[in-house]
Amino acid sequence: MRAKLTLLSCVALLAFSVYLIGSIQSHHLLLLFLSLIAFLVFTLSSELRVLTVAGGFNTLIFGFYLLITVSFYLANNFTGNGITFDVVTQLHPDSLGAGFYAFESYHLTAILLIVLFLIVFIVAKYFRETGADRVPIWGKIATVVVMFALHPFTTSSGELVAKLLSSEKTELITQTLEKNKLSNQAIDSAKSEIDRLPNVLMIYLESLERTYFDSRYYTNLLTELESLTTQGDDFTGVKMPWGATHTIAGMIATQCGVPINTPRGGKHQHGDSDVYMPQAQCLNDITKALGYENLFYQGARLNFSNKGGFMRAHGYDEVKGLDELREGVPPNSIGPWGLHDSVLLGKVEKKLESLLNQKRENPFFFTLLSLDTHDAFGKNRYSKWCFDQGLNHYEGADHKIQHAVYCSDKLIARFIKQIQSKWGEELIIVMMSDHAAYPFNMGEKLKEAEAKKERNLLFTIFDSGNNPEVYQRQLSSLDLGATILGYITDHRLNTIGLGTNAYDFSRLNLIEQLGQSGLDQALQSSNLQLGKTLWKMPSFAISDININLEIRSVTIDSSRYAMPVALLIDDAGEIVDFYGKDAHERMALLKVSPRFVWAGECKYINTMLETNGADTDTCLTIGNITSNDYFSRVISDSVTLKYEDYLNFLSPDSAQANWDLANSRLYRYSGKDDIFDAIEIQPSSAVGDFAIVDISATMGIQANLVHHTLIPTMEERLNLQKRDINHFGYPNGNGLYLLEMKEGNLEVVYHWLTCTGNTKSHPSVNEVLAQREGSAALILTSARKVRCDNDNLHPYFADSPFEDATSLTQHQPYVAYLEPAEDTAFSVMGRPGGNVKLRLINKALFTKR
Repeated sequence: MRAKLTLLSCVALLAFSVYLIGSIQSHHLLLLFLSLIAFLVFTLSSELRVLTVAGGFNTLIFGFYLLITVSFYLANNFTGNGITFDVVTQLHPDSLGAGFYAFESYHLTAILLIVLFLIVFIVAKYFRETGADRVPIWGKIATVVVMFALHPFTTSSGELVAKLLSSEKTELITQTLEKNKLSNQAIDSAKSEIDRLPNVLMIYLESLERTYFDSRYYTNLLTELESLTTQGDDFTGVKMPWGATHTIAGMIATQCGVPINTPRGGKHQHGDSDVYMPQAQCLNDITKALGYENLFYQGARLNFSNKGGFMRAHGYDEVKGLDELREGVPPNSIGPWGLHDSVLLGKVEKKLESLLNQKRENPFFFTLLSLDTHDAFGKNRYSKWCFDQGLNHYEGADHKIQHAVYCSDKLIARFIKQIQSKWGEELIIVMMSDHAAYPFNMGEKLKEAEAKKERNLLFTIFDSGNNPEVYQRQLSSLDLGATILGYITDHRLNTIGLGTNAYDFSRLNLIEQLGQSGLDQALQSSNLQLGKTLWKMPSFAISDININLEIRSVTIDSSRYAMPVALLIDDAGEIVDFYGKDAHERMALLKVSPRFVWAGECKYINTMLETNGADTDTCLTIGNITSNDYFSRVISDSVTLKYEDYLNFLSPDSAQANWDLANSRLYRYSGKDDIFDAIEIQPSSAVGDFAIVDISATMGIQANLVHHTLIPTMEERLNLQKRDINHFGYPNGNGLYLLEMKEGNLEVVYHWLTCTGNTKSHPSVNEVLAQREGSAALILTSARKVRCDNDNLHPYFADSPFEDATSLTQHQPYVAYLEPAEDTAFSVMGRPGGNVKLRLINKALFTKR
């Protein structure tokens, strides 16, 4: 009886799990059900005891199965089709900081799944104790194979790999990409033939699609934008191809005419690298060459999916996101994903006014990306303007995203009309989708349109000097950049990447040749080859270096890199890696090739090497990172250097490393990027057997202690070992800690406990310092909440080396360094909610031994 009850309990729990996962109506549901049946047989017939070898192995299998089940659930809610290429390119640790809490309903369901599986685990252990017979070993192996082989995580991943490894239509894709590439001569010729290039405002509408116009599915949802499309050239048949289904992918497809491709992964696809698909020829690379000033504004952070890096790498001069635009913005105008559209559009309008009031010789190309319709989960999800205007509710909604869509229709249409009324004769406006609505934002009506293959994207060009027309030609996102380029160049330049100008009816585009399913398959099959082409590294053995100061770029063997850039070269003269704006930090801790070419503002290069240039000058430095064999010259005009001019500086160097030259940098620098406010110091006295110590405060006290060990062979360079010290053993993370460094270790001297309502009387910092006269180095660092409403830090830190700590606010990170013999502390104070880092360099350990 107990066995039957146990079995029924497990079946009921797993059935509920199927319901939770299957509620998204995945076509993998049957496979999941069969896999769960095999999982149930395995669980009820296995010893699940962590302390035995067999039990521990079985428990490991149980845990791994739980992991892939929850992972599949989360991925499937994002893509609507299991594990797809979007999971590879979009779901990444750097993505979690943007709107992570907006999907709290999915997180709760995932947690519930974990709890259910753990209950099954406990019940299964109870069932084993009733004395149930074991399944033979061959049967157990068979159930394990079935439960993993049939799991939709496995099958959908296999489908993705199979499509990526296929070679179908690869030759057509690569030939089209090569044929469509515009030469410098063609661009220069078009520029010389055009009397006046128009100003352009290109508006990406986040997750908005033409399907919302369709009265068969929605009534009065996008009425304002639908009415506006009659005033411009309106393209009604734009499809979303494979590799263009999320924001950065849609922007790459529309601007570069290729699907997103990330074979280099990591720092180039996510975070903050300014090198992105160097061989891709994109819309704003071409507009830059035509003489445009390119600008990009968005409400989200730039390092989310590295949109900022992509823009900077492909022709944009001014790139701004949440961190650059948030000054003066009230908190209720910033949502889980970033700055709300009502505020963003206001800032764009002011910038347009400034641009158009200038007496400009060159036109501008202004791109903006809306945000409010990204998702409708979580608090503060879209513009306060919507609530103020009573536009926060759509009666016919079958998904709550449509409330945001309903308001955005009015908000964006109002913005476009204002721009047209003020400057309609001075610029062209392009309105377009970045991609269609995400699967997790699809109500029943969109799912019905998806099943009928009736979903299309928005694409309209507004020009006051043009008679509007409707174009029903079938296009894909890949064709939109080429269409815009063709329009602004009077159809002299008609291709970008795989895309063609939609106004040019003399040639078929790829979706007309292959159909949508055929195009999708061709793009997937060509992905690996596209990666080799778009991320191809040039060879120094045959190439000159072209420095173009006008567009701030370095070109080698047709590969163009935005400055600043550091290129690392191996013994054969091949580029093995490259760094963008963080080159000055990466080069100082270089562990790969000692040969380099480094171009950019001299202030970056001066952080490590001596140049004759002022901080505002542009320097080109070439040589060996570990020796004194390098030369640096100030570039005052665009120039081409012949290979023979720098050949000797790239030859292998056999000299001993000059650590003093290779690793010494400025005595102190203060910089700011999307991750850290930072300060770097070289202590006047040795403070332990270490080379570098990083102390960081990230709204929870953390310190990274990095031990350096110098070893004799240059090939091995440096052996690094890290040890994390979190909270220093203190359970309460509020207030400030004073730390003492002893022989490479950090010990807590005193903790000023604040934000607790505690009336404890603390000594002043000067009183504590008076007891630490023998200390070699002291560090003061914040931990989470520093100041609460009634806190007064002044008595503790006034008239001390750490006096600036008295100005700290709630959730403001802070780190300061002091040698007691010195009068002044070196400190770095971050923005509230941000991060700070202090780095100590023991220069003595870098000198040649």
